[in-house]
Amino acid sequence: MAHFLGIDFAPIHLPLKRRLQTLAVLIVCNEFLFLGLLSSSFLLFLLFSPFFLFTIGYITWMVYDKETCKRGYSKCRIF
Repeated sequence: MAHFLGIDFAPIHLPLKRRLQTLAVLIVCNEFLFLGLLSSSFLLFLLFSPFFLFTIGYITWMVYDKETCKRGYSKCRIF
C-alpha cells in the first residue's frame, strides 16, 4: 500500500472495476453535498437577472405543487 504524507493510498494493482466503483461513490457524495447549494445559489442569481420571471414562476410552481408527494397526484389533471 502506498503511503504519502501520512495518507494510505489504495494499492496500484486494484482492478479497474473497483476503481470505477470508488469514483462513482465519490461523484454521488459530491452531488449530495454540493448540488443543493449550487442550485440554490443559481436560483438566487437568476432572481436578480433579466430571467427573474422564470425564477418567480418556478418558485410559484414549487409552492403550488408542494403536497403532491403526499397525495400521489397533481391537482391539475392536465399534467
